[in-house]
Amino acid sequence: MDKKDTLIVMCSPNLRLVSAKRAVGSLKATDLRRAELILLDNCYDKGFSHPIILNKMLKIAVRRHKNVIFLDDDIEVYDYHWIDRLYDVSTKLNASVIGCVNIFEDGEINNAGHFVDSDGVYESMCDFMHDHIDIFNNAVYVPTVCSAVMLVKNCDSFYFDTRYLKETHDLDLCIQAWYTGKRVACALDLKIVHHHSYVAQNNPDYNSVYYHDCSHFSKKWSDFLPYLLNVPQLKQYKRYGQRQTWTHYYFRATRMKLIDKQRAIEMFTRITTDCYNERTRANAYYHLYQIEGNHTLLEQCLQANPCHKTAAEQLVRLTGAEYRPLSNCKYKFNCKRCHLKKL
Repeated sequence: MDKKDTLIVMCSPNLRLVSAKRAVGSLKATDLRRAELILLDNCYDKGFSHPIILNKMLKIAVRRHKNVIFLDDDIEVYDYHWIDRLYDVSTKLNASVIGCVNIFEDGEINNAGHFVDSDGVYESMCDFMHDHIDIFNNAVYVPTVCSAVMLVKNCDSFYFDTRYLKETHDLDLCIQAWYTGKRVACALDLKIVHHHSYVAQNNPDYNSVYYHDCSHFSKKWSDFLPYLLNVPQLKQYKRYGQRQTWTHYYFRATRMKLIDKQRAIEMFTRITTDCYNERTRANAYYHLYQIEGNHTLLEQCLQANPCHKTAAEQLVRLTGAEYRPLSNCKYKFNCKRCHLKKL
């Protein structure tokens, strides 16, 4: 059996762009032993169609009995075992399409999948509060994932709709999965940097392309989308809304400290267990320390966010141990903009 069971496909208008070079460079520093990397440079061809070329890649994968990981050219991957993690989620959740959490270069979450309502309008999920029972091995089922990083298995079951210009063909493929009884999942503990906003701002045609593709997506799936959230794995999203976010829950917990400390402990503990935002998780550990006084909670706070200055200072006062937050940082964020330092 060929040990290289995966094709990694990245398309770019110009592989010499700084963003593309950073993307390829980050990939080369990870474990690619099971993959073949295919880089496609369209040289700013105005007739280039992203869905058409991705369809060709699907067909090649089928002929060669391989799976495909599609990547955008404005991403950076810093998890050495990222490919194995995608496959691990696929196995544990029996999913055919797998993505991960997209973050900006300062660490703030861009999206962890996309929510799609019955009218076909979709929006990024960056703070949705999943119930513990809906999290499996640090992964969850989601309506759709972004093709910035997208593993597709069972390639002969899917196609990219060539009527899309650029923006929504990845969501379309995910809806195909749910429509045919397959599953889509997101790894909450795998994060990749995605510079999408910068690319969109520099594309004068972005808005017209975006609205064209949104319109086609909504019309195409108008009969199925009202029933999408009836799929057993997606019923949790029926309560999707601003009040079902970790941010909202965190602020409720901080107020609960003044009302019912035991309830606050339960709420903060849930955040430390299930929330995939490091900053929110670290702050929850610090609140637990303030309630319980256990200094090991400060250590856990700093494991989640090595730059939590208040926790570091308090730990030094309690233990006398020297602590240097920046020297212990395990993230690749730009310190000048890092969201972990906004305390």
